[in-house]
Amino acid sequence: MSRSRLLALSLIVLSSAAALGLSREAHAQVAPASNSVSGSATMSGSYTARVTSGQQFFERAGTYDANVSFTAAVAITGLNILTQSGSYQASGPFTANITAPGVTPFVVTGTYTAAGTFTSGTFTSSGQWVISTGGAASGTHSGGGTYNLADKSVIASGQYDGSVTSSARGPFSIQGPYSGVGSFAVGAMRMSYAEALQTSAISDMLAGIAGLAAASPIAGSAIEMQQTSAPPAAGAAGTFSGGTIAPAGVSIVSFTGTTAQLGTAGAAAKVLTASATINGKLLTYVVGAPSFVNAEFNAAFPTGLSSTLIIVKT
Repeated sequence: MSRSRLLALSLIVLSSAAALGLSREAHAQVAPASNSVSGSATMSGSYTARVTSGQQFFERAGTYDANVSFTAAVAITGLNILTQSGSYQASGPFTANITAPGVTPFVVTGTYTAAGTFTSGTFTSSGQWVISTGGAASGTHSGGGTYNLADKSVIASGQYDGSVTSSARGPFSIQGPYSGVGSFAVGAMRMSYAEALQTSAISDMLAGIAGLAAASPIAGSAIEMQQTSAPPAAGAAGTFSGGTIAPAGVSIVSFTGTTAQLGTAGAAAKVLTASATINGKLLTYVVGAPSFVNAEFNAAFPTGLSSTLIIVKT
């Protein structure tokens, strides 16, 4: 064999050895990618809303179910396919079919944007949304959650802030916490582990995450847009009746008013907690606590209490 052929063969062997010796991390980074994905999502959750109209406000909590179809243009940067991590942006139109207690089922359409980071089953999301049917509204959301690629599920929570310019109630602003649990179906979702590491499958996953993260604040705002009752005057106290609240200890009385009014009246009476039973379950309202602490109580009494027996602790 000639020296030139030996040299060439040696170079090939050395090159192959060098390639095999590279760390997995060297191959993990993938060039920026973009994809257009269509899909659908099913989600249920809860929200707490502080609705402000002029000098009046109304605090309400509620639950919802939403079926959302969406199209997302997804862009990914800094993608590491080994750890399923990177940054993303997603945007597109949506159509949401929403049902909620006390509200006739309705449909809203609009657009949304979302951006954030994802890694190993967790994500962050912040963005904007616009509702263009059933009234007009726009707002922002920020939060995060977890996802499971195997069963295409997402748990999302965060805060939202919106402005409604047209609705059955008229214009108002709305803000509060939201949470939801749902699942998504998109494009040709790859389900094997090897395929799930591919860029296109991760784009599908992020489209579902972005769609579900935006769905909760959209649902909360859209439900309040359907309400026609005017908010009560700020600071309205509600009414305790049927007994006397002891200066210290436990008392049983009745209360009529919204949960926000219960907070106002309770603070004036130096009440620490107020408990009421619904469907055999005892729920407690903590006077002066942040909205998320009383979310379950507020959701159980979305229109308030009406001569409801409560146990108050002072």
